[in-house]
Amino acid sequence: MRMSPFLPSSSGSTQSPTTVPTPEPTHTPLPSPIPTVTALPTPTLAPTQTRMPGRDYLYDPISPPMAPAYMFWRWEEGQDAFRELATDFTIHNDVGDWSDEHGYYLILLQNQISGVGFYFGVQTDANGRGKALIYSRWATRDLANARYSESDGWTQSSGREGDFIGVRRNYDWGAGDYRVRIADDGLEEDGEWFGLWITDLNADETTWIGSLKFPLADGGARIQPYSNATIELYGNPEIRPIDIPRWHVSVSRPSGDGKRSEWGSTRYPYDDSENALFNSDVKYDPLEHRAHLVIGGPTERDIPEQVIDFR
Repeated sequence: MRMSPFLPSSSGSTQSPTTVPTPEPTHTPLPSPIPTVTALPTPTLAPTQTRMPGRDYLYDPISPPMAPAYMFWRWEEGQDAFRELATDFTIHNDVGDWSDEHGYYLILLQNQISGVGFYFGVQTDANGRGKALIYSRWATRDLANARYSESDGWTQSSGREGDFIGVRRNYDWGAGDYRVRIADDGLEEDGEWFGLWITDLNADETTWIGSLKFPLADGGARIQPYSNATIELYGNPEIRPIDIPRWHVSVSRPSGDGKRSEWGSTRYPYDDSENALFNSDVKYDPLEHRAHLVIGGPTERDIPEQVIDFR
């Protein structure tokens, strides 16, 4: 029989209960944590641009505007002036609105009506509003001589390049085939209106860009039998030619009142300028009946200036 430790012993004496000490808890010290050091990322250095041998001009900044390569169109001597002028063109690659500071302007037709100069074409960024067609005439600041689309168009009047007015309209052009046409759009006592239309040949959709009024000469107004096309780089500040994107467009021989131009020439008119843009090229393809204009990037010139008889 197990005896309780609190009962008297057989000798009659009373024994105090045995107190078993409670052991102190053992604390095993935890090791101090070693701080974790996050390694800093090794910076990635931008690759050094390798210069193209013999093409230092690609890396010397120029100051826009610059229109380096032209195609001139002409009709035969004595050709009557026109009431309508049209041309087809192809955008081979879409450079989009490629910069907040610079842009491209494809001048499709530049000419005169009643002795007043005009031009029109597509821009990558017109007045900071994105892709558009623009159409301008000189020798006035009066916007009463301009009609435009109130939904997505606007006008401009300035003396920055000589007094001029213009109509502009947003147009989401891209790679594809188009036709532009300028033609009489209404006669008034003090002048005649000439409107501008563009047709997306792939979608078969025609858009009116706007109309401008020109003074009368001998009771009417006529388009002269010559024209030219070019690509202009515009904007601020300076830019290296290698940093502007390569853009390839082609422009067909224009037709005046249905008659195609009969001879022409290619030119690089600013090659002697300190501001020359040498990475540009223009050549006429007699099989396609159109001129190819290329500007930007590593573009090289295939052939020098030419005079071409289309007949």
